[in-house]
Amino acid sequence: MALLELTDLHLEFPTYWGVVEALSGVQLALHRGEMLGLVGESGCGKSVTAMSVLRLLPEGHYRVPRGGISFDGRDLLALDEQGMQQIRGRRIAMIFQEPMTSLNPTIRVGRQIAEVIESHQRLGAAAARSRAVSLLQEMRIPDPERAAERYPFELSGGMRQRAMIAMALSCEPDLLIADEPTTALDVTVQAQVLSLLRQKCRERGTAVLLITHDLGVVAGTCERVAVMYAGTVVETGPVTEVLQQPRHPYTRALLETIPERFGRDQRLEVIPGSVPNLLHPPPGCRFHPRCRQVMDRCRSQRPPSFAGAAYTVACWAWEDLTSGPAEPASGGGQP
Repeated sequence: MALLELTDLHLEFPTYWGVVEALSGVQLALHRGEMLGLVGESGCGKSVTAMSVLRLLPEGHYRVPRGGISFDGRDLLALDEQGMQQIRGRRIAMIFQEPMTSLNPTIRVGRQIAEVIESHQRLGAAAARSRAVSLLQEMRIPDPERAAERYPFELSGGMRQRAMIAMALSCEPDLLIADEPTTALDVTVQAQVLSLLRQKCRERGTAVLLITHDLGVVAGTCERVAVMYAGTVVETGPVTEVLQQPRHPYTRALLETIPERFGRDQRLEVIPGSVPNLLHPPPGCRFHPRCRQVMDRCRSQRPPSFAGAAYTVACWAWEDLTSGPAEPASGGGQP
């Protein structure tokens, strides 16, 4: 059984201008100890998906017309706020994109980590602080005792992100959601932080949902990848399989925009157009206005999610890109 499972999840934001269909039939499963990358352009719904799992979206400003979010067999959408508070931090933790906006600038780093430990593990202040220093040391922060006494602005970006990982793992969660955790870091520090995150989560058996726009990060970090476009998951599968043999035109288009795949004299490809306005999403397949393989059927009928042995793909023309038998998967592809 999957640790986390999103089933035909639809999520809307009512606005003055109309209803934004932010998520439309999202199908996603994450198993214990697995690292799953969720990739796609900005505006595709990656962060909304993560926030919906932890129910961090503002209450009363969104609605879920249908679909479900199951965590370890429990329906998260059915829990009240008190029930969610018992899960947030303790069973599901999150690392946000920019630690300077996530860490309190007026509280010392060690104290912030200790507060989380005290809240969820009922340790005394001294024991919690000792645990916080130990976690900072685990995250390879030099002189952890001194770092614990510093304020966030006194640490470098890489050290702040390591402190955020320490805080997220402080209560040994079953699931860690990392939303663009290394975007603001340079390439060298990014690699160090991602390697550390992967190592520590593997040691603890923690499942990770890694949200990123960088396919290179996914290739070096995750076992499986889910590709998201305009509020829906269009392809999932093992990382090497998806990156070497993409079945969806959007996945292929993303790969063709990676500079490292081309020589200096080759022209870098671009995906024409942009992610559609989800106030008025296009009919049929949402990628069809930008797709090179578009057919008449794509403009009017939304494709179901076809499933193979280890992958899913939502595209009418997927067999033109790859070969192999597939059957429609249950629950996906509804308008």
